[in-house]
Amino acid sequence: MAAQPPILHFLPWVRQGAAADIRNPDTLRADQDAVVKLPVDLWINRNGGTPDVSVTAQLYGPADVTDIDPQQVVRTEPRPLTSNFEPNLFPAIEFDRPDFPWLFTPLSEGVNDQLRPWLVLVVVKKQDGVTLTSQPSTPLPVLAIKTPARPSEELPDLREAHAWAHAQVSVDGTTDVATALHRRPARTVSRLLCPRRLEPDTAYLACVVPAFAVGRDTGLGLSQPATTPKLAPAWTPTDTAVTLPVYYSGEF
Repeated sequence: MAAQPPILHFLPWVRQGAAADIRNPDTLRADQDAVVKLPVDLWINRNGGTPDVSVTAQLYGPADVTDIDPQQVVRTEPRPLTSNFEPNLFPAIEFDRPDFPWLFTPLSEGVNDQLRPWLVLVVVKKQDGVTLTSQPSTPLPVLAIKTPARPSEELPDLREAHAWAHAQVSVDGTTDVATALHRRPARTVSRLLCPRRLEPDTAYLACVVPAFAVGRDTGLGLSQPATTPKLAPAWTPTDTAVTLPVYYSGEF
């Protein structure tokens, strides 16, 4: 009997480790805290009762990221320098960790399983007003979009960012979704899509950039506010000029 083909499951988000204990639902609003703290209890040589040690730990968030490991990137679509990518398809990037797009999101899933990723894929037309440069004063390369280019035409709406990130899990008769996520890393991947309508015979820059303003400011070497930072978007549809740090990039 021929082997059954694997079944693919697509998940709107994945949380692992300490992040799985976050209990602050994502409302998709810009006024939610950009940091999260969790209680940590420790019992020494016993189970139950009053903990021997109780502390509060602050998890890393989008404001703590200054770079990503390029080995996390397992595939890009299209491949760099591709000259014949079909314009009716969406560009994408895949990561090795199934939870990578939500790894530093300081929230839990909200209504309808919506959870914003801490980074997004943007695809920007190469044109006057668009530059991608490395600067000694910033930790990361910088993507700048200004006149005559229009950010509203080049960048996706971050209010919909949760809809363009997902995890993919491959299962068969011996492996279910939970087992694959925890024990079979070769069966899992996460993916960001860019919801851009491409034009034929046009050159583009594909960049992975922060979704939140706190991540943008860290990547640009800017200081964070003294008060608790919020999850404001890295750009808005009305911005006339946008400057973003770039975690990963390619062109096609």
